[in-house]
Amino acid sequence: MNGPIAVLAQTAPSCHKLRSLGFFLAGFFAVWTLWAWLLVRYPHLNQLGGLRVVVRVAVWIVPACLFVRFVEGPPVFGRLGCETNRGKGVLFGLLGFLVLAAVVGVQHGGRFSHFAIPKDPATWLNAILSAPIAEEVLFRGLVFRVLLERLAVWSALAVSALLFALIHLPYWWLSGAASPAGLALRLGSIFAYGVFFALLYRWSGSLYAPVIGHGLNNLVTVSIGL
Repeated sequence: MNGPIAVLAQTAPSCHKLRSLGFFLAGFFAVWTLWAWLLVRYPHLNQLGGLRVVVRVAVWIVPACLFVRFVEGPPVFGRLGCETNRGKGVLFGLLGFLVLAAVVGVQHGGRFSHFAIPKDPATWLNAILSAPIAEEVLFRGLVFRVLLERLAVWSALAVSALLFALIHLPYWWLSGAASPAGLALRLGSIFAYGVFFALLYRWSGSLYAPVIGHGLNNLVTVSIGL
């Protein structure tokens, strides 16, 4: 089958997938905003590392995998990028981390004199391990990849990075962690990270790359008190 009819036949599934992704993200943002409110309302929850991991897996990873399973079809981990180019993914992840470490060094070089590996389990379980995995599964393995089916590369990069930045907003806003100008700077920084991690994912063809780069970057930033 050739011509306009073939184009329409190929476009219809991707349009359906994109609509499904929109509904999925609307529900996801609503649930995560509620969790952010609970963290602000009950600060002691921040110290419960195990609970926060369970919530992150339940709200980020499991729904993303279910979306792939029932909207796109198996293999779930293969579609997310967990089963291809593992070696290349590890290499790109390490190289990406070196780039980020160099940027952090230029911006915050003085803080490295106070470098201290975190010792509390909650920080390791959340900021360093579960957060990078969950965020990369959802925003690179799912969102960016699906957007690429309908958008140009740079448009997919921008939209996925914007969504990635916005998911950080509810907690920052509700907790009063920064002024409006400070929030704008934080969102801009997260947007840049989102673009960079998506590029690692695209260049390597593996989810390992952004997960490794993201996790090691979080380790460094936490260790120098950022």
